[in-house]
Amino acid sequence: MKIIQNPVLHGHWASSRCPAFVAGILHYPYYITIPVGGQIVGEVVGNKFIKHVVRHKHYFRKIQGYCFDLESLKQLKQLGVQFVELREQDTRKTYRVALSMILNKGIDVDEGHGRQLGLPLKYWSQGNELVGEQGTMWEDLRWIQ
Repeated sequence: MKIIQNPVLHGHWASSRCPAFVAGILHYPYYITIPVGGQIVGEVVGNKFIKHVVRHKHYFRKIQGYCFDLESLKQLKQLGVQFVELREQDTRKTYRVALSMILNKGIDVDEGHGRQLGLPLKYWSQGNELVGEQGTMWEDLRWIQ
């Protein structure tokens, strides 16, 4: 995990020369990157994990959803993340779900890229729909011990 300061909120030249809607893209004073196997798979902003995906490359057809490496899920749990947001770059769609839903309803997957948990899209909220929480801490621990 690496904490990166938001330059726009810390006297960066863009904070005084760009319109507020451009300069205020990152509303938090920092964000945390989540690395797995040497690659950054997303960032944590507040209590939300944001992952950018390309549907035709990352969508797992066998479960009709997306998968997450167990190592990244362990890091998210340690950071107190409550929600996961997937942003499909090619379709411009956004999906949201509670992290506990992934941990409780996730399907164990190992297709040669390490052990992962996959969650079908039927459990995700799309766009600005409300996201419900699921499960208990005890159930969450079965995957990330």
